[in-house]
Amino acid sequence: MKKLFTTSINSHGISEKSFQLQNCRSSYVAAFGFNQSVDIFDRHGEKKLEIPLPGEAISMSWDADGDNLAIIDDKTSSATLWDSLSFKISQIHTGVRDNLTVLSWSKVGSRLAIGTNKGNLIIYNHKNLKKTSLLGKHTRRITCAVWNRNNIIALASDDKSITINSSEGDLIKHTVIHDQPSSLDFGRMKLDVTSGSEDNTVSCIIGKKKLFLLNLNDMENPLELAFRQAYGDLVAYHWFGDGYIMVGFSCGYFVVISTQSSEFGKEIYQIRDHKDSLHDISVSTVLNRCATVGDRCVKIHDLQNIRELTAIIELEQQEEELNSSNNNNNNMSTGSIDNNLLKYQLQWSDDGQLMAICTPQKLLHVFLSQLPLLASLASPNSTNLLARLTSLLEVTVEPIPNAKQIADLPELYRSSYLLKIETEPTFIGLGQKYLSVGINNHAWFYELTKSEIVLISEYDYLTTVDRISLNENYAAACGPDGKLTLHWINPKTFPDKSDMAKIQNKLNKTLRNDDTNYLSHESCIFPQSTSFDLKITSFKLTNDFLIYSTNHGEIFHFNISNWNYANNYQHNCSILHIFPNAIGTRVAFVDEKGLAFIYNPANGQLIEIPEFCPSINNILWDLEDTENPLLIAYDNLRINVYRYFMNECILNNLSVIASSRKVDDMLKMPTKQITDKIQNDSILITNRNKNINNDTSRSNSVTSTKFSNDKIDSNKLATGAIFGNCHLIGVTRLPNNHLPLCSINGELCMLSPTGRLLTQLLTTHQFRLYTKRKGLNIDEKHFKFTGIKKLSYHDMVTYFEQALKSGCFEDAEIFANHLDSQQIWRRLGMSCLRAMNFDLAIRCFRSIQDPGLILAVQRIQKIEDRYLLAGYIAMILKEFDKAQELFLISSEPIAALEMRRDLLHWEDALQLARNLAPKEIPFICREYAIEMEYTGDYINALMHYERALNPSSDNNEDKSLWNSKEKHQPSQKKRYDYNKEEWSKHISLCNAGIARNAIRLGDLKRGIELASISGNSNLQKECADILEKCKHWQEAANLYELAGCYESAVIVNLKCKNYIKVSELLMHVTNTPRLHLQYAKAREIDGAYKDAVEAYETAHDFDSVIR
Repeated sequence: MKKLFTTSINSHGISEKSFQLQNCRSSYVAAFGFNQSVDIFDRHGEKKLEIPLPGEAISMSWDADGDNLAIIDDKTSSATLWDSLSFKISQIHTGVRDNLTVLSWSKVGSRLAIGTNKGNLIIYNHKNLKKTSLLGKHTRRITCAVWNRNNIIALASDDKSITINSSEGDLIKHTVIHDQPSSLDFGRMKLDVTSGSEDNTVSCIIGKKKLFLLNLNDMENPLELAFRQAYGDLVAYHWFGDGYIMVGFSCGYFVVISTQSSEFGKEIYQIRDHKDSLHDISVSTVLNRCATVGDRCVKIHDLQNIRELTAIIELEQQEEELNSSNNNNNNMSTGSIDNNLLKYQLQWSDDGQLMAICTPQKLLHVFLSQLPLLASLASPNSTNLLARLTSLLEVTVEPIPNAKQIADLPELYRSSYLLKIETEPTFIGLGQKYLSVGINNHAWFYELTKSEIVLISEYDYLTTVDRISLNENYAAACGPDGKLTLHWINPKTFPDKSDMAKIQNKLNKTLRNDDTNYLSHESCIFPQSTSFDLKITSFKLTNDFLIYSTNHGEIFHFNISNWNYANNYQHNCSILHIFPNAIGTRVAFVDEKGLAFIYNPANGQLIEIPEFCPSINNILWDLEDTENPLLIAYDNLRINVYRYFMNECILNNLSVIASSRKVDDMLKMPTKQITDKIQNDSILITNRNKNINNDTSRSNSVTSTKFSNDKIDSNKLATGAIFGNCHLIGVTRLPNNHLPLCSINGELCMLSPTGRLLTQLLTTHQFRLYTKRKGLNIDEKHFKFTGIKKLSYHDMVTYFEQALKSGCFEDAEIFANHLDSQQIWRRLGMSCLRAMNFDLAIRCFRSIQDPGLILAVQRIQKIEDRYLLAGYIAMILKEFDKAQELFLISSEPIAALEMRRDLLHWEDALQLARNLAPKEIPFICREYAIEMEYTGDYINALMHYERALNPSSDNNEDKSLWNSKEKHQPSQKKRYDYNKEEWSKHISLCNAGIARNAIRLGDLKRGIELASISGNSNLQKECADILEKCKHWQEAANLYELAGCYESAVIVNLKCKNYIKVSELLMHVTNTPRLHLQYAKAREIDGAYKDAVEAYETAHDFDSVIR
C-alpha cells in the first residue's frame, strides 16, 4: 500500500471513530479537529474545509451516497449538516433540549436517526425536511444506532436494552440484556438455505466478553456466543461473506465464526495476528481482504485464505510519539485496552481504495489500498503503448509487455515514462501521438514528443465525460447522458482549407466550398438525430472510423476522412457495449438481452458468440492473432476465451430449415429464384445494411457505402451461409479486482489494484510454455528444462488437444511432430482445412502419405469463389448436406449434382438435376435403376429405366421399342442436344434393363421381345438365365439359342422334354459327352432306342450301346 498523507487530528476518545471516510466515492476524509471543529481532507491530504462547531464533536456519519455529513457535538441539541457537493453548512434543530449522543444515516434512504442522553430518538428525513421526535425509547443514554437495508433501525442504550424499530420509529421488539452493549450492527445470519440476502440479524458486543445475536425472524430466542478467556476482551467484529463473522480480541487474536445452521458458532479460523494487543479490524468485500491493527502495525489477509498474510504496514512514528507511547505503556496491561486514548482505529472505504488508521498519538494515516483501475492502449501496431494510473497524480506511459516493438518508436517510450498531473483523473485515453486525462467535463491533452510529454491543450465538454478514445488526430468523449463529442485534439495542427484540399485530393474526393462544412471537420456532436430519447451507449475511435452504438439498437460507422456515415446496422434491441477490432472491420457487441455477437460491416453478416454469460460486459481482441483472432470476454470473476475463425463457413438456422424440407420443394423453381424463395420463407440472422441517405435529421449529407469495392451478392447473403465462426475455447479465473488490458498470443496483460502490470498465460494456452511461441518471455534454460521432449506421451496428447481446440495449429503441429500418429496428423489436417489453412493442411496430409487428400487440397485452394471453395472443403470433411448448400449458392451449382452422383445419392441427384441439369436426368435415372436392380427393387428399377428413355424430365412416354421411330423423338416440351453415339448407347442400356426387370416382374412378352430384337447376346443370355430361374424353360431355351448358348439351350430343352429341339441343338455342340449322355438316357426312358443308341455312341458309352 502507498501512503497518501499523515495529519494530526483530535482523537479525544469520546467516539468509537475519530474520523470517517466518505461513502461510495471516498473523495473526502472527515476528522475531529482541535478547535471545536471537524476538518475535511481530500484524498491527497489537503484540508478543503474546517467545519466550526459549538462544542467538541462526539459523532459523525456520512449518508449512503456520501453527499451529506452529519455531525453532533457535546454542547448543543442541534446537528450540523455539511453538503459535500455544494460545501454548504446547515443546522438540524432537533426540537429537544437533550444532549445528543449518537447519529446514524439510513443505508437506503435519506433518514437520519439521532439519539439523546435521555433515551429519546429523533428521525429526520432530509428529503422532505420532516422531523419525528420519539420520546422514551430508552430510559438512559442511547449509545448505538444502526439501520439495515429494509429501513429497520436498532438502538442500544446504557439501560442494558436493545430496541428494534420501524423507519417511522414504531417499536417492533424490546430486548433486555445483562451487560452494557456496544458496537451495534446488522448482519445476515444464514440458518438455512432459504435465508435471503437481507440483513436479518442484530448483533452487538456485551460487556466486552460475548457476542449477542438477535434474529429478526426469531426474536424470542436471542443467542449469545462466548469465547475463550485466553483471547482477552472482545474489541471489534465484522460481518462478511455468506453468514460469517470476524471477531477481534485484545490479546491479538482474531477468529472467524459461522452462523450457518450446519456449523453455527464454529471457529473456522483462529489466528494470533499480534503479539501484544489487537485494537480494531476492518473488512473490504470489494478487495476481498481483511485487516487488523495492533502492535504499531496493520496486517492484511486474503478472505479466500485468511491464513495467508498479504501485506504488513508498519506505522511510522516520530521520536516524541515513541516516548509518549513508552510513558503510557505502564498504564496498559497486555491484552487489555481500558483507555481509549491508547486505541488504534481502522477503517476501509466502501470502494476499497482508501484505508485510514488513527494512532493513539492523534495521527491519521491514509493509505491508498487500491488505485482506480484506469488504463488505455494506443491503437495496436501503431505504437504498442499503454498508459495507466500508477498513483493518484501519476500516469505511466510504457510499452505493452511482450508486444512487438515498433521500429520508429522513440527511445523515450521504450521504457516507462512517468507523467505528473495536477488533478486525479476519472478517465484516461491514449492515441498514437496524444495522451488525455480528465475529470468531470474537463480534459487535458498531452503530446508524446520524442523528448518528453508536454501539455498542448485543454477541452471543456458540454456534459460530464466518463469515457474517451483517441486516434492520431481526433478525440471522442462521451458521458452518462449519451452525448458524444468528436473533436480535433491539437488546434495548432488543424489543417486549413489548402491542406484539407490536398487531403481530399489524395482520397480522390472534392472539397466542398462552403465554410460551415469545412469547419465542421474540427468537431461534431453525436447523435445528430433530433430524437430526445436517443443515447449513445458505447463507442470506439479507430484510425478511420468513429464507431458507436445507441440505445435504439443501431451501430454506426462514421468515416472521419469523408466526414459522413459509411455504414449503419440495426439490431433488434438496445446495444449496451461495442468492441471493434483495431481497424473496425469487425465489431463485437453485447445487447440488453445479454447476448453477444460479431458484426461484419463489409457484408452485414452477424455471428452469435456462443455460451456467453450475461454478466460479461467486456471483450478484448488479441493484439497479435489477427487472421483468426482470439477474443477475451470477462466479468469480475472469470474470462471466457473464444477463437474467431474468419474463413470457416457455417450455415445459420435458415440453412437448417432449407435442408430439412424436401429438396424437391426447394428446387422446383429456376435456380436464380431458389435463394429468393428461402429469403421470403425464413427470418435471416444477417441484417442488411440500412441506407440512411434519407435521414433528414442529420445536418450533413449522409451516404451509405461499403468497406469493400467488391460487389456483394445479396442473394448469397440471403441463403444463410456465413464466413466466420466463433468457438468457446475455455474459461480462465480472473484474479480478484484485476482489470484485463490486452491479450498477446494468449498471454493476458492485467492491471492490478495497486496499479502494477501483471501478465498471465491463459489456462487455455498452457501449451505455449513448450512451443515457445513469440510474445512470451521464457527463460531459455527454463525452456530447455521443461522442454517438450521431457513430456510424457499423455501430456503431449493433452497439450496437442489444447492447441487444436484453441485454433493454434502451428503449435499443434509441433506436438504432432513428436507424437507422429496417423490419427493425430489427420485430425490436425482436417481442422486446418476447415479453417482454410491449406499450406499446413497439405503438410499434415503429406506426413500421413495420403496423396489423394494432398491433390484434392492443391486443386481447390486456388478457387476464388469462396462458396464453391467452402463447398469442396465441406465435401472433403464429409459434410455433404452443408456442401450441397454451399455449392448451390456458388458460381458452379452443378457441383452439388456431381457430388450427389459420385456419392450415389440418386434421389438428391434427381431433385437437383430438375433445375440444374435436366439433360442429365435420363442418365441419372439409368444409374439409379442399375443400383435398384442390384438391390432387388425391380419395380422401381423398371420405372426408372423407362424414365431414362425420355430425354425430358416432364414426359414419361415409353420408348422401349427400337422399331418405333416416333417414340425415339425427344419431348416437344423441351429439346436437348445429345451426342448420338452416347444417346444410342444409353438407349441400349435402358432397354436391356427394361427387358431384365420386365421378365422378373412377369411381363415376359415385353422382356423377351426387347431381348430378342436387341441383338445383344449378353442381354439375351441374362434374360434366359432369369427365365430359367423362373422355370420358364421354353422361353429360356429360345433365348439361349438366340444368344448362341447351345449347351444351356440343350439343358433347358431337356428339362422341358423338347427332345426334337435337343437333337437339333446337339448338332452345334461338340466335345460335350455329358449332354449327349443325358439326352441318350432320356430317349431310352421314352423308348426311342435308336436315338438313344446314336447318342450313347456320340457320348462314347459303348456299354450302354451294347445293352
